[in-house]
Amino acid sequence: MSFQRIAYFFLGLTLFVSCKRDIHPGIVPPDPEITERDKLPVPAGFTNDIATIKISAIANANEPGEERPSLVRDISGNNASYCHPDVEYFPKGFNGYKYWMVFTPYFGIIGSDRTASLYENPTIVASNDGKEWITPAGMINPIQRRPPLEESFIQKDGSPNQGYWSDVDWNFNGKEFELYYRGCFFSSKILKRWGAKSDNNNRKLNE
Repeated sequence: MSFQRIAYFFLGLTLFVSCKRDIHPGIVPPDPEITERDKLPVPAGFTNDIATIKISAIANANEPGEERPSLVRDISGNNASYCHPDVEYFPKGFNGYKYWMVFTPYFGIIGSDRTASLYENPTIVASNDGKEWITPAGMINPIQRRPPLEESFIQKDGSPNQGYWSDVDWNFNGKEFELYYRGCFFSSKILKRWGAKSDNNNRKLNE
């Protein structure tokens, strides 16, 4: 047996031992103690007074081409619902603002409300002081609307899982923003149409 094979064998053995279950399945580990918010350290330059931060934005769950008022929610003030925020800071400003933030609206506990994911789509706001945030002039949120129901994943029982966009992340490359986000619960037919044509992707979609 070569030295390389021996090394791989011991590496695999180490991983197996380190990953084995060390808690008896009948024992439920205790939940970690909850730290009160006012006891958490606040980084320099940040505020722990959440009431001073005001984000004025609209969450729109309409699919493209649809305009039902019942699917539009004002998430300003006490209706706040901001997930996955990612902020870029420009000391000298960019298009009139020093702070640019992308996030996804979400309501309630994950999985508790199936309609909540209708709103979880990329939304952009901007600010000059990090406290008062607004939708930049000329921009309509969300910048990517949720997909139509027919493009969503159909379960074995025939019921659809509504697709949505989530987990936004962006960076500024010196000229423009590069925004990335995750597509969830899309049908394989749509993914095949959108995705790069390759043997690897075809194999994954067929599986």
